[in-house]
Amino acid sequence: MTEPQAATSEQPAAAATEATAAVPAAPAAQSTEAPPKVSAEAEQRAATLLADTTGADTLSEEALRERVDQYRDLLSDPDLSSKTSRALRKRLKEDRQVLRARVAAKEAAAAEAAQKDAAAQQQAAAPEQPKAATEQPATEQQAVAVKVSSRASASVWRMGCPQG
Repeated sequence: MTEPQAATSEQPAAAATEATAAVPAAPAAQSTEAPPKVSAEAEQRAATLLADTTGADTLSEEALRERVDQYRDLLSDPDLSSKTSRALRKRLKEDRQVLRARVAAKEAAAAEAAQKDAAAQQQAAAPEQPKAATEQPATEQQAVAVKVSSRASASVWRMGCPQG
């Protein structure tokens, strides 16, 4: 009875040895595959874009947007070399930052202009408010004067009335 158990315990050990021997062979098979296909046309278009040394800050916003779109179109092509793809991504990132800064500046200027317009509208309505403000103290002064005069009238009335 012990002999069959010994036979089964040897079989898993042999199977484990075979499995570990097969694992190192798999990466070697993957490394023999051909490198990814590179399109000469896509590489040429990318080289043309990368050769353009015009700074993003010197381009108009429209031209900069077109250039960013060209980078994106080329990067969507799977047939670019990794080196070219990295170079395009770097330029895209730089141009995008310049474009975002311009958009943020425009939005800030628009917000400031809107704020100035709102202040101008409030100022146009403001001349009516000072009139009301100047009338209010006069009204208060008149109210005080009425109170004083009514007290005086009451005093005079009491004096002139027969006491009984």
